[in-house]
Amino acid sequence: MRDELAEVEAADTPEQRFAELGDLLFAVVNVARKLHVDPELALRSASDRFRGRVDAGVELAASEGRSWNDLPPDEQLIYYARARLNEGGPRQP
Repeated sequence: MRDELAEVEAADTPEQRFAELGDLLFAVVNVARKLHVDPELALRSASDRFRGRVDAGVELAASEGRSWNDLPPDEQLIYYARARLNEGGPRQP
């Protein structure tokens, strides 16, 4: 995966990035298969966690009288990070 990531980073054109990113994703799926992890379920779980953190960030911003959609990306990231830090309990597999 490190080699594939390096190739993504070295890609110069959109076409090269597209091809190399596909190779990286394929490598990640292959690792998941070897670890007996369903890659689709793992990705869905990660997406659910991300959405939950964004929703929590939106709520944090609103609690401070701020509108998420009016925030610049760097401030959204701060609220996202705060939401992530506020998560309780152990991480789910």
